[in-house]
Amino acid sequence: MIGFFDLNALSEGWFAPELQPAGWFDADLLADAGGGAGEIVADAALTQAARRLAEDEAPAWQTRGGITYSRQRREGRLAFLFPGEGSQYMGMFADLAQCFEPVREWLDFWRGLYPAEPGASRTDIVYPPHLETTAARRKQLESRLHDMDVGSEAVFVGGQAMHALLLSLGVQPDVMVGHSSGESAALAASGVVAASERAELAEFIRQLNAVYERVLAEGKIAVGALLAVGALPAADVLAHVERAGGEVVVAMDNCANQLVLYGSNGAIESIQKALATEGAICLPLPFDRGYHTPAFQAVSEAFLKYYKGIRIARSQVPLYSSASAAPFPAQVAGIRQLAAAQWSQTVRFRETILRMHDDGVRVFLEVGPSNNLTAFVGDILVERDHLALASNQRRRNGVEHLLGTLGQLYVGGQPFEPQRLFDGRAIRTIDLAAAPQPARAGLLLDNTMPQIRLAEADRARLAALLASGKTESAAGAATASSHERADRTAGAEPHEAGQGPAHATTGLPRADAEPPVHEADAARQAVMADYFGLMRQFLDQQQAVMTSVAAAVGSQTEPDGYALLSEVIELDDEHIVAECALDVEGHAFLRDHVLSGAVSQADPGLTGLACVPLMVSLEVMAEAAAVLRGALPCVIEQVKAYDWIALDEGSARLLVRVERAGEGCRAVLERDGRTVVSADFGFAADWRLPEVAPPAHPQPSRWNDGELYATGMFHGPLFQSITHIDGYDSSGIGAQLSGLSLQGFTVPGQPGRFALNPVLLDAVGQLAAYWIAQWAGYDFNSFPSTIERIELRETCPADVPGVRLIGRQQPVDPQATEVGAARRWDFDAVDAGGRSLVRVGGLVNVFFAVPNRYYQVRRDPLNGALGAERAGPPGVLLWELPMLDEAFCTQSSGIFLRILAHAVLSAEEREQWRALDGSPGWRRQWLLGRACLKEAVRHWLAREAGVLVHPADIVVTRESGGAPCVDGLWCADLPVPAVSLSHNGRSCIAAVVAPGYRVGVDQEDLARPLQPQRLLGALAATEQDALAGLADTALRERLLRLWCAKEAAAKSTGVGLQGDPQAWVVRFLDDNCNIAMVEYDGLMIEVGLQVIPEQSVMALAVCEDVAAEVLP
Repeated sequence: MIGFFDLNALSEGWFAPELQPAGWFDADLLADAGGGAGEIVADAALTQAARRLAEDEAPAWQTRGGITYSRQRREGRLAFLFPGEGSQYMGMFADLAQCFEPVREWLDFWRGLYPAEPGASRTDIVYPPHLETTAARRKQLESRLHDMDVGSEAVFVGGQAMHALLLSLGVQPDVMVGHSSGESAALAASGVVAASERAELAEFIRQLNAVYERVLAEGKIAVGALLAVGALPAADVLAHVERAGGEVVVAMDNCANQLVLYGSNGAIESIQKALATEGAICLPLPFDRGYHTPAFQAVSEAFLKYYKGIRIARSQVPLYSSASAAPFPAQVAGIRQLAAAQWSQTVRFRETILRMHDDGVRVFLEVGPSNNLTAFVGDILVERDHLALASNQRRRNGVEHLLGTLGQLYVGGQPFEPQRLFDGRAIRTIDLAAAPQPARAGLLLDNTMPQIRLAEADRARLAALLASGKTESAAGAATASSHERADRTAGAEPHEAGQGPAHATTGLPRADAEPPVHEADAARQAVMADYFGLMRQFLDQQQAVMTSVAAAVGSQTEPDGYALLSEVIELDDEHIVAECALDVEGHAFLRDHVLSGAVSQADPGLTGLACVPLMVSLEVMAEAAAVLRGALPCVIEQVKAYDWIALDEGSARLLVRVERAGEGCRAVLERDGRTVVSADFGFAADWRLPEVAPPAHPQPSRWNDGELYATGMFHGPLFQSITHIDGYDSSGIGAQLSGLSLQGFTVPGQPGRFALNPVLLDAVGQLAAYWIAQWAGYDFNSFPSTIERIELRETCPADVPGVRLIGRQQPVDPQATEVGAARRWDFDAVDAGGRSLVRVGGLVNVFFAVPNRYYQVRRDPLNGALGAERAGPPGVLLWELPMLDEAFCTQSSGIFLRILAHAVLSAEEREQWRALDGSPGWRRQWLLGRACLKEAVRHWLAREAGVLVHPADIVVTRESGGAPCVDGLWCADLPVPAVSLSHNGRSCIAAVVAPGYRVGVDQEDLARPLQPQRLLGALAATEQDALAGLADTALRERLLRLWCAKEAAAKSTGVGLQGDPQAWVVRFLDDNCNIAMVEYDGLMIEVGLQVIPEQSVMALAVCEDVAAEVLP
């Protein structure tokens, strides 16, 4: 979904909330508004954004949800950048191809480029069958994808597909440029390769490969190694290249922070060691040819000869060359010469981008897979006004990313036609004068709940009675409010933070009050009066209990009004024991520290797993230490975190114990009797930590400003303290911070009293994670685990403008080079005047690598997926979810399974999850099975009804016979499919069919231990006859086929095997045993079977829905 609107329209704030309940979908509204920008559908958030645009100084920003705002449109030309080899990746554009015809057409073009056996085409390399691809096979395919022929074709086709898609949406470039082999794509897109039909273009590609293969076969291409070098000034790298004496050359000058070197294996290994000792980040590339060096001269000569024999035309769009860092010559001969020569000349991409900027280009759009060139442009033009965008990004949903890019193009002043996004879709034209056509009706379920139907006269009387109760309640509430104001004005001590002593039952009708005059009969009035009287007694009793509790608490020492201490339990001169009671509903900061994205639309109060940040734990301990000593701490030392403080049930009760230790204190934070955090507190201004210097060679961040919390971070607004990353290098990173407000940190509208500023301290861990992300992307989690020393040089600094945070790191193990290695960090937070507010020394983060599919689900449960669709018969959706690694699921107290559970389970399912007994392996299987079913149903609903439902809103339950089924509020408006689930040690698999049918699926691992004699006892005599003459592997496979067929057939009836597998008799209908008929007491069920060699057997059965009670 995407909309494009004008600031003026936003300011008018035209809002039509009545459209949604009336049956219009968001796509209908946006399609109707997308053709123009006169009136729009807006809400309070958009109106507020318009006000900020009009009043704030921020020129542009982007929200976490992908909405882009800008004060004004950018002037300047638009350039299309075509990436070269290295940008291709497995599965690229798979999601785009499902939505956009131009992408499908180019992938079909690639598939038909060469005659190939089924499963051996070019697209089979990039999109291999998910289930049939082993890890070893996938590694082979990835290696093949980086061979020059397949790799160059992949980026060529990817560039042409994205180019065609953008043109179809009305995005028109002013200039073009190709990077390395991406120049071929630019030549074709700009019309230089004068192919009137795609058949000519196909021949162009095939002949280029043939030329290359011929030169390779003649032994004219040297073999060596390529090395990408970053985080070191280019002058320093070039000095090393010069010292290599010609054995190493520069193949690509991509940007100020990356040069690509080529040389022999020995020369590259030697220079890599030398560069690494100076702090360079070195990445060997998966190629062994000397692209863009003199070693490729024979290829240039061969290509020139080929170019002279084909039709070459002048470019229809101005085209730049990365070899000359200038526009292509106007003469055809010069075009041929330069296009061929670039293969053996250095790629001067940095100089080319600077020249294009000098020529008036301000918007640079990468057209093809990945976003490598976008990062290069951001690095090159860091000091210049520009907008660099990628049309695709690896590891992100392609459609979502493209729509966000289009939004940024729009606000950046580049016109296109949003209406084309809705072409070919079932979009209804909005007519406010007529009611919308109702959505397709779903399946009506009888929930067996009793119903009361009132006559119209009774309905009117009851409405009048309730209306009088509302009036009296409102009057009572107003009275209570006036009492609260009077008490606070008189200086009365509030019973709770921010609230006066209002009676719990104020505003409820009293049982002894004079009833209003109604037409209702006396009996009905008596019933209602008895009800209100009972409720009054209950609430009065509750108030009495709460008053006595409050009195008992008040008799003990109060926690001096600190924000997070709930109660002081013990206190003397030597120690304190205090309680901190936390819950997600009552503490705003917990709702802003949830480890996943939004999880439910049906239940807005349902959140992901909230976790107490380490710095909030230190705040709790510091508050208790301040109560004990009567002063605020200045120094915190020896901080150690032992476990997560995650609120699996939505609340937590923590005990903090602090004891005097010399001039300071020693504190521990406990949960359920276990220590979770410990630290020492000092009260003298003993400043020891040195100033932290900013990065010596700062490079621009891969993400910045509005992207910082929209991409990888989970933090909500309270913790979104980093507003801009100034730059990073191999040793550290620097950033600008927000005002660090603590307003509403615990209770909205209340500042509270704090010993530290947990928002400021939490920023240090975030900044360390941003540094890791520059090198490793976002497929990880990183949290502080130990801290040697924190110096609180200013008392709880908050609402301080112009604060900058600087961090420097070094590996704990000097020999460790991987990004995820433990690192020791030092930080310094300084205000606009250069005054140090807080210094941190010796912070060590714990690093967890996470699978990308898990990261996508954690970040965005609505759009992420752990599994993928598997090929199945017509009418059946098969969805397979490979098991997450057990070591990953059980590490760190099983935190990653707990995060996943809260991202995909409903409230009632979470209760089942917490009540599960058994091994961690069983808990993993249970949860991933639920996730698989939910993803399968979500995918089916998206396909059949065009609606995407949150996984937590799809509730998995069981029928009376034990078969799984799905439920949820969505069932009232959408079709409810039938489902089945099976799992083994490798994966879970779910099957989904339309209402009116039942489905059964079963899979067994071929490697599972079997006891053939025991299984034989579960077979009928005719089935045992089918095993005659079989042994070893053949016997094992046939036994599993029989068993799977029984299971699938039994599941499809909804009743299961019922402990009597012999009653379900299997008869195979073909020699390969791929089709079977299962008979059960006269009922015949057809079953299809499939064997994945060396992996598993799967059986699938579909039948018409038959009520369970008619089955024996």
